[in-house]
Amino acid sequence: MELEEGTNGAELHTSSDIKDVEIEHNGKIWRFKFVELSWKEKMELAETLQDQQTNTRSGITVTTNKYWKYLTKVYLKCVKSCPNGFMFDKCSPEFGEKLIKAMPGVGSIASPDDLDEDEVKN
Repeated sequence: MELEEGTNGAELHTSSDIKDVEIEHNGKIWRFKFVELSWKEKMELAETLQDQQTNTRSGITVTTNKYWKYLTKVYLKCVKSCPNGFMFDKCSPEFGEKLIKAMPGVGSIASPDDLDEDEVKN
């Protein structure tokens, strides 16, 4: 089957539709509503992942990982509704892992090296 060539660039834009996400945990279904982030929004949030500071006395640069700050910003930016009483910073580690997998913008951002050969055409 031959693929049709894309000609309408607007088809590549982020959808503003709200997506329903169901997460199974402890024998129940938990419903969240998320909105997709644009590439630009993902990149702006990714910038918060690391912070480099140089000690003025020693000249040593220290990199600090700010993954929690990143996750919180993504959650606050994309969540449109969640179960009553849910608090992101108080959820169990097991549920947190499931939520992270469901949240748009948290997964790795693919580079051409991460794609199959037939997905990248030069």
